[in-house]
Amino acid sequence: MDRNDQQAIANLFEKLANVERQTPPRDAEAERFINDQIARQPGAPYYMAPGRVGGMAIEEKVELIRACRWVAASGEAGW
Repeated sequence: MDRNDQQAIANLFEKLANVERQTPPRDAEAERFINDQIARQPGAPYYMAPGRVGGMAIEEKVELIRACRWVAASGEAGW
């Protein structure tokens, strides 16, 4: 990992912190489900990092974050 990778990951976490401050409280059921998934697949956050890690471009990750934000805001998690 070089400095650019580190900065990209730091920027992602900064953006996530901004989203967290601007959205309503998290859905407890959805949060439990996500935590369960991460417990079963602890390496998943690594593949969500910026860049081409895990075969996803940054733009695709931004779209995923936007979709998650929409679901959280709309209450339509579906689980």
